[in-house]
Amino acid sequence: MGGQNINENTDTLGIIKDKAHTIQHAATSTADHTFPSGTANFLRADGTFAAPPTGSGTPSGTVLAETTFSIAAGAGTSAEYSRGDHTHGSVADLVSGTAHASLTTGVHSLGTMALQASAAFATTATYAAHTTSDGVHGAGTVASVAAVTAQITTHAALTSVHSLNTASTASSASYALTTTYAAHTASATTHGVAGTIAAKADIATDANLSAAAQSSILKSPTYILITAAQTVTGSVLANITEWVFAAATASKYVFEAAITNDCASTAGIWYGVTYSGSNATIQAQLFGTRAATTAVACALTAFATKTGVKFTMVAATGAVYFTGLVATAGTAGNVQFQMCAGTAAATATIRVNSVLEVIKMA
Repeated sequence: MGGQNINENTDTLGIIKDKAHTIQHAATSTADHTFPSGTANFLRADGTFAAPPTGSGTPSGTVLAETTFSIAAGAGTSAEYSRGDHTHGSVADLVSGTAHASLTTGVHSLGTMALQASAAFATTATYAAHTTSDGVHGAGTVASVAAVTAQITTHAALTSVHSLNTASTASSASYALTTTYAAHTASATTHGVAGTIAAKADIATDANLSAAAQSSILKSPTYILITAAQTVTGSVLANITEWVFAAATASKYVFEAAITNDCASTAGIWYGVTYSGSNATIQAQLFGTRAATTAVACALTAFATKTGVKFTMVAATGAVYFTGLVATAGTAGNVQFQMCAGTAAATATIRVNSVLEVIKMA
């Protein structure tokens, strides 16, 4: 300016460019461009440096609960701020909670509705429709039966008696009066195809059994097997423990016994029969071993007496066949078979598998 030369090495103020560059880099040393050091102050939007303002406000001491469904959204109006560890809560456990148990309306299926009020349940449309059904449904199909007690109980008047097998037609009201049914209920025993009828006399009085059927039942034999050898000592008749049977009054019993016995000496063996009831008779015969090569036979016509002869009068094993008939006329009782040795000091033994067969004839 004022005659100063301006060229490419100077700016419009006539300052040499290299010098201006040096001034820019030394701005911190001038009063017009001072940049403070440190970390306390920050550059503000108005171009000045200052410390940032400190925080202000009041923390809130409450929180809005969010433990139910359908809570409306809201921005809030409080000037207080929330703490960083605040919570709002949550809804109750829907699986193990009790909210479902208080349900009193609605129709449930495929699950369980706890404590459902029966009155409320009956008002639902689905339940009401079910009650108007005029059919009884289950494993089978029943043609139209109105859901009223009077018509449902008509089943009790069904004229065919049905069970696991086929029964002939009989009125249900009079079924208990039929001859067959009445006779069956009077039976004192339980009988079946594979079972045993104990009281045969009771069955034999059934008027529906033919004479042949009654005879067949009466003549069914009973077998009593000696399962353990029994030895008696002395010459007084003693009971053969396993050989006893009950006899009814006014009856007849045929018996047969196949005996295998042992005598420890030549004293021999006696046999006998007793009856615990009254007014009974016996007619029996015995045939068996007497010595090693001889046999003997005798009759027995009275209870509680010894046979007329001794059997197996040798220290060996012998055999006796004992058969007869017992007739009772007084009271019922037990028929008991007995044996003893031929002398007071001798012994007699009945061996295992000796067998007694008893048949009631009348």
